[in-house]
Amino acid sequence: MALKLTFAGKFKFLIWITTVSGISVCCLAFLIFAFFSMRAQTYEEKVSIGEIIADNLSAAVAFDDAASALKILKSMKADSEIALASLKLVSGETFADYVSEQGASEAVKLRSIALSDNIFHPNHISLKNKVSFEGKTLGTLYIVSSLDPIWNILRQYILVCILCLFISSVVLHFLSSLMLKKLIQPIIVLARAASDISTSKDYSIRAEIENTDDEISLLKNCFFEMLDQIQKEIAIRKKTEDEIKHAKELAETFSYSVSHDLRAPLRAIEGYTNVILEDFQDKLEPELRENFNRIIAGCGRMNSLIEALLSLSRIERTQVKSEEVNISAMIKEIDSGLRWIYPDRKVEFSFVANAKVKADPQLLKVALENLIGNSWKYSSKVEIAKIEFGINCVDNKKIFFIKDNGAGFDMAYSNKLFGAFQRLHSPREFEGTGIGLATVNRIFERHGGKIWAEGAIGKGATFYFTLPESMD
Repeated sequence: MALKLTFAGKFKFLIWITTVSGISVCCLAFLIFAFFSMRAQTYEEKVSIGEIIADNLSAAVAFDDAASALKILKSMKADSEIALASLKLVSGETFADYVSEQGASEAVKLRSIALSDNIFHPNHISLKNKVSFEGKTLGTLYIVSSLDPIWNILRQYILVCILCLFISSVVLHFLSSLMLKKLIQPIIVLARAASDISTSKDYSIRAEIENTDDEISLLKNCFFEMLDQIQKEIAIRKKTEDEIKHAKELAETFSYSVSHDLRAPLRAIEGYTNVILEDFQDKLEPELRENFNRIIAGCGRMNSLIEALLSLSRIERTQVKSEEVNISAMIKEIDSGLRWIYPDRKVEFSFVANAKVKADPQLLKVALENLIGNSWKYSSKVEIAKIEFGINCVDNKKIFFIKDNGAGFDMAYSNKLFGAFQRLHSPREFEGTGIGLATVNRIFERHGGKIWAEGAIGKGATFYFTLPESMD
């Protein structure tokens, strides 16, 4: 299980592990140096003692005085480190032998060490000195010295090192706490302030941090400048939202006015005009009668425009819902309705079956009714109209299209297609209000999709649109 630490904890741990590791390496280096230094010093001392004893033993060996030789060897008792001293003649016979009291229990082992070719052993040093008299070698002096005193000193050094590490850890904890207060505490304060801001969404929160000429102060200033900028942007956005809300309220007021205040005069004009035509039909000149009919037709077009504006306004206010819609079935239903209205039209309609999307069914139907209706309308002067609904896949994204072989349009004016009251054909050619495609464009925008078109005069038009894979 991983150890979870705060930033302050990680900082303290990093300082502690770095410092303790450094001190530990220094202590280890010191212990190694002390061990080899003391061992070398012991070796030199024992070499000197061995040479002196070997010189003293030469006369005793020469005169075959074993008692004197043993007495000389026992004089080494004064040196507690010497565990064994043995004098062997050239013939291999032991002439005199001394084992200290401490080494008596391991005499066999000590003699084995003395006879080995190695000088240094884990706990002993083995030395050999030639015993000569008047240039003739009489025997060999074997000395085995214990290294226990060195190990005892090293154990004391280790205890001192451990004590130093403990004291260093205490001092380090104190110093790191001071460093934490001076260096890390401002970062912790900033982190807590950021957490409070994230939780409460209150960008006016500020942390009290002392200004210093370092990177922490720079971080604090940059952080607070970002908060100030966010506050300004929130204020601007709130103002914009208020303006949009006000504009929507004005639009609703306008819609109410259009619905009630404009329709009533239109109905009055149309009604009185019809009364005049009915009451004075035989007395009116043909030209005057035609003008009255134009007034009635104009009232009808005006009423259609009012209805289109109200429809666009309702779309702006309608909440977009998301559910799975079988767009193929919806288009087939719209086509069937148009065939019932225009039974004499010859229209070949092809579509992709069982295509499904995520959309608001009511708004999507309004958009498709406009698009399919336009295809029917602008292909009305073609003997056999051909309308197609299909899907293209580009970069794993579905692009839907509705294509016809109707009147088409000039691509130079394509930027006017989706604007309100923008028409590329005169009312005499094709009737309409100029609001339909603006309504369609707004519906797809509210879904998070888009619509565009391609066409050519006399060669039909293709309207492409996209819808998101999913909606929140």
